[in-house]
Amino acid sequence: MALGAGRICSLALLGRRGPGIDCVPTRRVALTLFRRLLAAALLLPAVSPATLSAQTTGQSVTGVVRRIGDGGAPVADAEVLLGNRQARTNAQGQFRIDSLPAGVYPLTVRYIGYRPVRARIMVGALAPTDVEYFLEPDPMVLPDLVVEARQEGIFGIVRTRDLTPVIGATVRVIGGGGGTVAADSSGRFAFPTANEGVYMVRVTHPGHLERRLTLLVEKGKGRELSIELPVGFIRANRIEDAALFDLEQRLVRALPRDLLVEEDVRRYGSLAVCDIPRVRAHLRQGAAGMMGSEDRMLPGELCTWRADEVGLIELEPGQVRRGPRGSTRGGGRVIIWPRW
Repeated sequence: MALGAGRICSLALLGRRGPGIDCVPTRRVALTLFRRLLAAALLLPAVSPATLSAQTTGQSVTGVVRRIGDGGAPVADAEVLLGNRQARTNAQGQFRIDSLPAGVYPLTVRYIGYRPVRARIMVGALAPTDVEYFLEPDPMVLPDLVVEARQEGIFGIVRTRDLTPVIGATVRVIGGGGGTVAADSSGRFAFPTANEGVYMVRVTHPGHLERRLTLLVEKGKGRELSIELPVGFIRANRIEDAALFDLEQRLVRALPRDLLVEEDVRRYGSLAVCDIPRVRAHLRQGAAGMMGSEDRMLPGELCTWRADEVGLIELEPGQVRRGPRGSTRGGGRVIIWPRW
């Protein structure tokens, strides 16, 4: 480059005449640059101060919680968990959680006497997220009675709340020595070959909600069950049926130390699942949270579950890794099955 007074000059190739000096007034260059910058700026999308603020501080999630039936009446004072944030609905059933970075969050809505609602919602970076959820009444069912039996195996009775036997109810015991039978004319069933091990008991009957419970049968002992089957309807779920088939294979070979059955979990009450000592120790080794019939959980999603909402926890060990300093075990899974 060569500079002259008030002009910008550059070495140029002038066709067949050979090289020469091409000079342009500096004012013309500045004007041309200004016009190009202005045109580029006009092509950029307009960004409002509110948008810039939202990108900096995060977005909001607002919503309303209603009852199924009753004209969709709002539910006041319902608990709303969004990731590690918490809120309560007001008298109109509304809630608001602010300053959320963009991403996918697990959401849980709870209210006494209603089934919890669980979902995953995506929070965008440029606009608030608005949601609406409906709560379904939770049928009042007495806890299943589980006592030690006088003989080996699993035995019991299926009944309604008024103690009427549910004749023909299908009882399936998942685990080694289990199987499927129909309750007799007294509502009773028996699995005398279900010996030492962990089992899941499934009870179904047309026009009734399914009941499940998990239990441990100790060597040389048996368990006697009294199961209440509430009236209701539940849709078949092929994905869950396949997951239960896989569970049956795992229960056959699982060790009791790798499982927490309903009796074990129940004593922790409303404690978060991730705070149960054996679960917490497993998570520290790098275990991932899983739902029994779904994919891997989001980070922190396991902590949104309470112990009294879970019927079985599988503590699947990770792989052993060998290194110069010895062997270590890492990874693994914490698989939870909800109570029914």
